[in-house]
Amino acid sequence: MCRPSRISFSSYGGKPWGHIADTLKKLVLGETSPEMFTDTAWTLAHNNGPMFNKGMLYKQYTQSLYKILDVQRSGQIPQLVREGGVDGITSVVKNVYENCAKVFPEEFSGHVDWFKVEALGALHHYPNEKAKQEQKYGKSDFVSKMQAEEKKKFYVSNNDYAFIKIRKAA
Repeated sequence: MCRPSRISFSSYGGKPWGHIADTLKKLVLGETSPEMFTDTAWTLAHNNGPMFNKGMLYKQYTQSLYKILDVQRSGQIPQLVREGGVDGITSVVKNVYENCAKVFPEEFSGHVDWFKVEALGALHHYPNEKAKQEQKYGKSDFVSKMQAEEKKKFYVSNNDYAFIKIRKAA
């Protein structure tokens, strides 16, 4: 008599897939719009990488997609499009960019701060981009500002903190 073998599902399911399922549930229940779902879906990852890497809809991710997602996390997509820092930026995208830049000039100005990209949790590292940035624009002030803010925090747990304020005696 054959016994079924034990199957290990250690790389399946778990919290990462739970986040993906929860995002879909929110769409189905009307808690988020289809636009919000689509935007969020590209940022979701399971145990082995981005949600869409299973080869059913897309052949495979390129490094450009990872770069786009890292820059998106830092809120600098307009700057990335402006610099042409990834493959696939078509003339249509550039045209949309130019029209948006006319309406929102402040949000579309400047350059990608690669130090900021990494400091805010990029999944990849960008040493070449950081070197070019320093050469062209000088040192990034974002990281030093972030470090100065960090020194003002007193952590009571990994995620909970209070700001330290030094007061002069009366």
